[in-house]
Amino acid sequence: MPPKRPTSVLVISILHFVFGGLGVCLSGYQLSGAADLLVQAGRPAQGQPQISAADLPKYVEKREPNYKLYEKGSAALGLLLSLMMVMSGIGLLRVQAWGRLLSIAYAIPSILAKVFELIYGLIFVVPAAGDLARDLAADPANAPPGFAQGMETGMQAGAIIGLLVSFLTIAYPIIVLIIMFRPNVVAAFRGETLGPAIEDYDDRFPQGRPAPPDDRFQGGDRP
Repeated sequence: MPPKRPTSVLVISILHFVFGGLGVCLSGYQLSGAADLLVQAGRPAQGQPQISAADLPKYVEKREPNYKLYEKGSAALGLLLSLMMVMSGIGLLRVQAWGRLLSIAYAIPSILAKVFELIYGLIFVVPAAGDLARDLAADPANAPPGFAQGMETGMQAGAIIGLLVSFLTIAYPIIVLIIMFRPNVVAAFRGETLGPAIEDYDDRFPQGRPAPPDDRFQGGDRP
C-alpha cells in the first residue's frame, strides 16, 4: 500500500509547479537577452529627452561595475532553482523520498540567494534609482510641473512593493522547509504511519485511573 500523502505536501507540490514554471519562463527570458532588446527599443529617439527609466542599469553600473554579471548569475541560479522546484514537485506528488530531499535542497540556497539579493539591492540598486530620479527631475525636458514630486512618490511606492515582494519570495522557501521537517511529512516519506498519541497513565493503575468519587454521596447518604 503506497504511503498516504499529507495535504500540506500536495499543496507544496502544486505551488512548486506554479512558481517553478513561472521561474523557468522568467529566468529563460532574462538569459535570452530579450530584455536587453526591449530596453534598447524603448530608448528615446533623437530630439527627445535622452534619459529614461530604462537607464537604471547604467546608473547601477556606476556604483557596481559587475552589475551585468550579477544579473546573469542571478538569472542562471533562478533557472536552476526553478527546475529543482518542478522536479521536486513530481517527487512530492509520488511521495518519493528524493522529492522531499530535493525540496530541502532547493529551499536552503533559495533563502540565502534572496537575502543576498535584498542586501545587494539596498546597497546598489536603490541608491542608483535615487541618482536616476534626481537627474530626471533636474532636466527641464524631462521634468514637467510636479514631475519631481511624482517621481519621489513613485519611488516610495516602488520601494514598498519591492520589500513586500522580497518578503513573499523569502517566505515561501522558509515555509517549504518547515513543512518538509514536520513529523507527519517525514514519516510519510519514510513509508511510516504515525500512531495516535499514547495517553499518559499512572503505574499504580494499570487498568486506568478509577473514576473520582461522587461528592453528592458523602456521610452515609449513598442509597
